[in-house]
Amino acid sequence: MTKPVHKLVSMLVILSLVTAPLASATVAEPLMSRGELVACAAHDEAAFAAAIEAVTIRALENDLSGVDYKAIVSDQWRKEGLDTLIDARVDIAVAEVREKTGWGTLLQSITSTEEAQKLATEVAERTYRSEVVKEAIERLAVGVSAVVGSSIEQASRVAAEPALKCLQAYLGPRYGATVSDIVGAEAGRDFAVKSGAGEEIGPGSVAAQSSEGLAGAAILLVRRQLAGLARTVGARIVGSVLSRLVSVVAGGVGLVLIAKDVWDLRHGVLPIIAQEMKSEDTKRKVQEELANGIAEQIKLHVREIGQQSAARVVSVWRQFQAAHVKALEIAERHEGFRKFLNSVGADKLGRLDEVVSIVLPAEGEAGLLKRLEDGSLNAAVASLSEPGMDIARATRS
Repeated sequence: MTKPVHKLVSMLVILSLVTAPLASATVAEPLMSRGELVACAAHDEAAFAAAIEAVTIRALENDLSGVDYKAIVSDQWRKEGLDTLIDARVDIAVAEVREKTGWGTLLQSITSTEEAQKLATEVAERTYRSEVVKEAIERLAVGVSAVVGSSIEQASRVAAEPALKCLQAYLGPRYGATVSDIVGAEAGRDFAVKSGAGEEIGPGSVAAQSSEGLAGAAILLVRRQLAGLARTVGARIVGSVLSRLVSVVAGGVGLVLIAKDVWDLRHGVLPIIAQEMKSEDTKRKVQEELANGIAEQIKLHVREIGQQSAARVVSVWRQFQAAHVKALEIAERHEGFRKFLNSVGADKLGRLDEVVSIVLPAEGEAGLLKRLEDGSLNAAVASLSEPGMDIARATRS
């Protein structure tokens, strides 16, 4: 096939993929743009792999964009009883600071913003860096990750739809619908998504098949990722967010101290620090900081999951390619052989591979194409008896 005609066929396939099942999408953004489909149809396999990774990650991120991390953190906060726990730790921290701080410093904190801020920071450090609070925050992060994890698994199934569309856009123009359907069906099973002859991949097709009993290799891969995600996020959040929490809490309390009247000279600003650190406003800021930190960590994992999910789809294609390498190579170069390959059923692909492996060494590619023209290739693939094939194998002819 000449390059202009090949390009025209590619564009027609892309147009059909864009206008048919994707037209009924109800998501906020289309599953795939025309530009993404054009990228998927790239002649270079590395470019195709990059394109399928890009559409998978975008679909994942798009599907997860509605996750309300603040609400999930708030729910886990209540489950962990962090209001009561923090109040108790603030009292302990204030008592410890008061015990070690001289009366002169406490008195100075009433008039010195700098001294007041130092006390607020020390109380915040002792509160949020205490083992009991760190452990509770880690449990909270693990709980949030587990809740979001179920959304990630479902999003992975949804993201399989554009990934399989990308696969179709790449394979269809090169090898025809038969190869595209076979590889798409195999990749679809990995995500428990139907894909094959007479079975369109469309919005909503995943949701109907996403029960626990349907878990292909790709979804099992995602689940393994999610199992480590909760533990990793829990550990990382303690290390990355605690200093920010101390800064947020101490900074907020410091601003309040400027506007407050101190009534107990013996304790300086410590009673006000305790009051403000126990306030709903301060705890809300802490929850917001936790939500932002956990969201950042999970988004990094989502990209990893998207990359691995896309790599799994590409791997399915490469396994198929390795199994049928000669037939595919010839189909990509010769339109007539491509049409013949498209007419061969999935159950006859093994026979085609074997016939090609027998004919090529003896007659070369020209001989194979001549047999395609005179019909003997089709006869060997479609109707030659098994005893006849045994003779062909034995004589290599």
